[in-house]
Amino acid sequence: MPDRSRAPTILGLVVVGVGLVPIAGAVFADDSGFHAPRWLVALVGVMFVLAGLMIMRGPAADGNPPNDLAQSLLGALILSAFAAIAGWLLLFTSPGEWQSSGSLPLNWLPGVVQTLFFYALLGGVTLLLVWMALVTWRDVSRRLALRVPAPLGGALPWVAGALLLGLGAWEGYRLFAPASGPRHPSVHLAFDGDLQDGGSAGARPEIHGDEVRFEPGVLGQAVFVGGSEDWLDYALPEGLDLGGSLSLALWVKREDWVNPYRPGSGVQTLVAVGPLSLSLNISRTAEAADHRFWLRAHAGRVSVTDRSRSLPPGTWTHVAAVYDRAWFALRLYVDGQPVGRGSVPIPPAPGPQRVLRIGTWHRANQAFRGAVDELRLYTHALTEDEIRASAARRR
Repeated sequence: MPDRSRAPTILGLVVVGVGLVPIAGAVFADDSGFHAPRWLVALVGVMFVLAGLMIMRGPAADGNPPNDLAQSLLGALILSAFAAIAGWLLLFTSPGEWQSSGSLPLNWLPGVVQTLFFYALLGGVTLLLVWMALVTWRDVSRRLALRVPAPLGGALPWVAGALLLGLGAWEGYRLFAPASGPRHPSVHLAFDGDLQDGGSAGARPEIHGDEVRFEPGVLGQAVFVGGSEDWLDYALPEGLDLGGSLSLALWVKREDWVNPYRPGSGVQTLVAVGPLSLSLNISRTAEAADHRFWLRAHAGRVSVTDRSRSLPPGTWTHVAAVYDRAWFALRLYVDGQPVGRGSVPIPPAPGPQRVLRIGTWHRANQAFRGAVDELRLYTHALTEDEIRASAARRR
């Protein structure tokens, strides 16, 4: 007859072993294999390890659980890991990501059902975490009061709780507080008869190719790039920070043109700077022979594509991309309205090139043919109100 007293130890060791796998992955795996931050992957492993330890410290042979402080602290650590994982998954994702993801089993549901399910899950997890936190805090405080001499034992949980609440309030204020002070663009290219930068960076222009000219734009004049091997480079000063939050806002009008030199790339780059870029993804549909041009924002390895509409030729469209490093988020806006949002778990590197490039990514590859007007680069994350105001400024 098997020894039942050893079953919790064996099961606990198996759970601990499972937890060591994501911890090893978080330490040694390559960044390209991650769709979440390393700390989140490591927390999943830590949660399994702690759960395995709790199983091994589970009910004894007489059926009574150990009544000690270590058990309560392990429970508190598991709660913290679960809260961090659930918080990241729910705060740094959105219903729009659920609806656009092809890897979720919910993508066949109507959008309104997915949205209701998302917020129901968000509310349910929040209530569960609050309940678990209260129960764990009560248990830990009671055990501390018994183990630590008075009055320190009774005061310690209250002091720790106050510190945690203060830290949470400060982080909430930092994330949600309205921006203060001037929020002028670092680069402002109006293209009204010249290529000079009207922003604070004083970026210096350099023309490539022979088909770069001015034409009527949304506000005054715009710049036209010919597509084949025509683009504009703006050299940025060393003092301009490209490693934090970035925002791009511009008006764009494409010609009905597909690159004859690199048709297989399927991309036309509108503008690229540091880790942030805006481009058009070209595709054909099964029902129609003509091309579809989907707007895409890109930050590091993460991209967000607006699949709701194809960008029409000969029409001015306001486009904005925001990389918000504080929220680990990439957002795409068309004509002032949000059309896509993605999580950027690993902050992208700014890259060695300190250049804002308009019209391509590299020479004839990913070339764009059309006009650009009122391009602005910000070294902070624009709000939706600021983007709507930018889209409303037109002739």
